Amino acid sequence: MRALIGMGLGILLLHGSVVSAAEDGVIRVGSKSFTESYILAEIAAQVIERVGEARAERRHGLGGTGITYRAIASGAIDLYPEYTGTLARIILKDPALRTPEAIRARLLASGLTMSEPLGFSNTYALAVRAETAERRGLRRISDLARHPELKAGCLLDGRPARAAAPPDPPGRQALLPRLLGRAPGAPGHGGALPAHVGATP
Repeated sequence: MRALIGMGLGILLLHGSVVSAAEDGVIRVGSKSFTESYILAEIAAQVIERVGEARAERRHGLGGTGITYRAIASGAIDLYPEYTGTLARIILKDPALRTPEAIRARLLASGLTMSEPLGFSNTYALAVRAETAERRGLRRISDLARHPELKAGCLLDGRPARAAAPPDPPGRQALLPRLLGRAPGAPGHGGALPAHVGATP
């Protein structure tokens, strides 16, 4: 059975072949192409190697949800990290699946399973100045619905980032990685995972 590492609550999606893969001496660990997925997949790979019963073969940065899920469903990889919300809503197309047990039961029909939650929650938050929140009565994200005049944005040197971006497409493409302190090819930029990430001395 293949496994997903789910991240909404944090899990590993596992293919049924993980047991036989371990017997062959190799477990193929995949990831999607964003930083959190790279890190969780690398942690899984290092745990596999530390246990010593199999060698981890890393297949990081496969792509988005569809590509990575097809890789595990086809047996090209044996496990990868995934969000429980993505499993329920995007892959299984059933937002009523709200517990790991319900998601796991549905995955079994496809020869897949998932680990127990990894112990963290990937939630979203918005930041607003304390005085703005107090003045406008903002306590929950839903409170923003009463204030359509408020706009979200990103500032660069005190100016809206859009206004600061060069007008040419290559300049715009290079601006975001510079803002985030990432070079093209770095995790989170859609490129390859640098060899030093997750390496042990």
